[in-house]
Amino acid sequence: MDNGRFTIGGPHLAGEGPNPEEMLTLIKTPDDVLISMKTGFGKYVGVDSEGNLIATADAIGTRERMIVVFQEGKTAIQSASNNLFLSMKPDAEGYIRVTSRKAEVDEMIKLRTDSKKEGPVDWRSEEDRKSAAECETSYVKMYQHSKVAVKGKYININLDDKESVRRAQQEGNLHELLLERRVKTKSDKYC
Repeated sequence: MDNGRFTIGGPHLAGEGPNPEEMLTLIKTPDDVLISMKTGFGKYVGVDSEGNLIATADAIGTRERMIVVFQEGKTAIQSASNNLFLSMKPDAEGYIRVTSRKAEVDEMIKLRTDSKKEGPVDWRSEEDRKSAAECETSYVKMYQHSKVAVKGKYININLDDKESVRRAQQEGNLHELLLERRVKTKSDKYC
């Protein structure tokens, strides 16, 4: 609506897509459970102090952060600012509010998307995805203080223990381990 508040739209025929004002863009970082939603008009969806669902913000703040809750095959949206659930039951004026303390029938929603489902994304750099020996060699070459030593193949690495590098790749502490190994072999004057 023009005032930034939301109402329930009319039903659609089978196979008919949503109207442009019914489409929202979901914004989520990989390391956070909180989401934000942006309208097609460039405004972010949030909750005002009275519990109204509004889209008037030009940037994401605490009022515009939500949590998608999944339980028993059902979905509900909870506001991060007031811990209340989005209710599909409109108020007396026909607007949607975020005022429910429990997620019951009126708070259950269906989320649809047009994006393709992908597997987990590997955020590691190209060097981190290499085998243990190649990974360590590439990092030593990257941080070697003398390019002459790299040209002459004088690279100090520990050839014996590749299992610890492999384990560090899986556990996520690869960079710490490689720094410790560089210090031990004195392969880098900046360690």
